Amino acid sequence: MSLPDLTISGPEAVIRWGYHRAAVLGPWSMTRRADGMAYDVTATVTSVNAHQIAENGLTLTTEKPWRCRWPITSHTIVNSTFTATLGQREDA
Repeated sequence: MSLPDLTISGPEAVIRWGYHRAAVLGPWSMTRRADGMAYDVTATVTSVNAHQIAENGLTLTTEKPWRCRWPITSHTIVNSTFTATLGQREDA
């Protein structure tokens, strides 16, 4: 059974490596995959720390439309576009 598409978006998100800000994202959009177990996100990068963004254990956090956190399982940055696969939402 597949779940219906769910897309959310917001004005800003932060990629964290522990307590550090590895990157700040501008407008972002996230879509739940059909299996309901992962999400795909696309965003515009507004600032990035090249060392921290290359580390393991990154998370994506949002404040609006609500406060949430997702583990980043894989990601790329091409020019100023960030794309990633996220795991299940964690408590923020």
